[in-house]
Amino acid sequence: MTSMQWIGLVVGLLVLLSRLPGVFWPGPWVGGVRSLLARPAAVRTLGVVLLVLAGVVFVLLTSTLTFFQTVMLVVAVACVGGGIVTLLFPEPYRTFSESVLAAMPLPVVRVATGLGSALGLWIIYLSLTLD
Repeated sequence: MTSMQWIGLVVGLLVLLSRLPGVFWPGPWVGGVRSLLARPAAVRTLGVVLLVLAGVVFVLLTSTLTFFQTVMLVVAVACVGGGIVTLLFPEPYRTFSESVLAAMPLPVVRVATGLGSALGLWIIYLSLTLD
């Protein structure tokens, strides 16, 4: 497997592992997210991880992008945005996330985390089916 495939596999697994529990156990999943958001250091750590991941993906990109590389570029840009927000503005991020979670009924949490899990599976599929 190429470096991009490995990165895609890891990103897909991370997305899947972080969202799939919300499909089956939405209540405890929301509690875990709230627990993470309650600690500014944990939110900043998440921001750093997202920025490092984005940097690695950008470095691995070449001048000619395949479909998979384009998908990974979009993931990287989303990670940069999320990383910058969580790193520089952890309290507004926490407040916003708390309000979104409070407004979401558990069936909606299940659907949202299911869509996130599907995204992770799709990225894993793309990373494993490249030539």
